Amino acid sequence: MSQDAETPVRDTDMDWREIGESEPFWGVLTHPQFRRENLNAESLAAFYASGVGHMAELAGIFERLTGERFHVGAALDFGCGTGRLAEAMAGYAVAVTGYDISPGMLEAARKHGAGRVSYTGDMPEAMFDWINSYIVFQHIPTARGLELLATLLGKLAPRGYVSLHFTIYRDAVHRGVAPPGVRVSLVRRLARWLRREMPQLMPQPPAGTVMMYDYDLNLLCEMLNRAGIDRMLLVHEDHGGHHGVKIFGRKEA
Repeated sequence: MSQDAETPVRDTDMDWREIGESEPFWGVLTHPQFRRENLNAESLAAFYASGVGHMAELAGIFERLTGERFHVGAALDFGCGTGRLAEAMAGYAVAVTGYDISPGMLEAARKHGAGRVSYTGDMPEAMFDWINSYIVFQHIPTARGLELLATLLGKLAPRGYVSLHFTIYRDAVHRGVAPPGVRVSLVRRLARWLRREMPQLMPQPPAGTVMMYDYDLNLLCEMLNRAGIDRMLLVHEDHGGHHGVKIFGRKEA
């Protein structure tokens, strides 16, 4: 996993197509029990059950935020992977669409899903009453991720809900910064300088590498506000020193 603040921009779609072919479930939840060689009926049941719990917690947050029972018409899970959350979203929506760029993950989602979710590799044209995305944008280069966010916000219907996750900063160890009293080697400092100033000279990580990208929370809030989402609830998450925020909100009109 990339751990440097100057994370190189690359075609991360290529990485996720590779991961979807080789390790579709581990690519969603990086735990040994979800690797191909360990998958069985019990681990698959645990995988999808974790999505049910996640969505139950999320629905409760929406109900506290709005004071209304949470149930919508059309919902979209952006970066649905193998359908862990999209399948659970069907308990709170009339129709759910799962979108992902990885054919391998979509194949697994269709195979193991309950038939309640429509999965696609093409960005839907429809409007949605709820747009969800979790641990997805963090793997998309920031500039492209912001373009995709703008596209998604343009598909949010009036009074529609968003539940979105972004990484926004990382601990020093993931920024290539040495702890107090520890000197950074000349080789490491040179590598950081080259990665920042002359990235074309640095070798590219192999296909299937999981990259991490941070987003500017101020800019995210501005985009959401401009899209008509004035009331938001932000919840912090720490994934091994990569700090993120779950954003819950509702479009006012």
